[in-house]
Amino acid sequence: LGIVEGSLDADQGTLEQLFAAIDANDKDSINGILMSLGTIEHDGDRRLHTLADRLGTSMDKLSIDARERELRSIFALVFLAILTLGVGVAVSLQTRRLLAPLADVTQRARAVARGDLTPKVVRPAEDELGELAAAFEQMVSAVGKAQSQAVANERLAAIGKMAAHVTHEIRNPLS
Repeated sequence: LGIVEGSLDADQGTLEQLFAAIDANDKDSINGILMSLGTIEHDGDRRLHTLADRLGTSMDKLSIDARERELRSIFALVFLAILTLGVGVAVSLQTRRLLAPLADVTQRARAVARGDLTPKVVRPAEDELGELAAAFEQMVSAVGKAQSQAVANERLAAIGKMAAHVTHEIRNPLS
């Protein structure tokens, strides 16, 4: 653009000569100057077309590059979305698997609350929830034994009271 502009700026003197020739009505000078201006115009036109072609080629290349980057970005976005969904599903399944013993312990606690004190076999697990389930079953077993012991103690206490009452009743008439 600078070269084209420079060559057109050089035309200013030629245009002044053309206007002077027109004022003088010198047809030969007018034709010569017009031929020289035509050559300059043709050269400027050729340079502008060359520049437009280069600019068009550069713009086409930039458009193609932009489309390729856009497609790569879309593919990356889709891949990341699918990866995120997959990770979410995997985490959800893993969480469900890890928390399944907690649901079992909760159901077992409800059964114990209803009075079922028979100890159950616990699936062996080496995580905290497995330890919690084992400890809960040990507690249920201990509570069941304590309750059985308490019932046995109550029976013995009742038998002792009854024996004391019978002894008292037998001693009274004998006395």
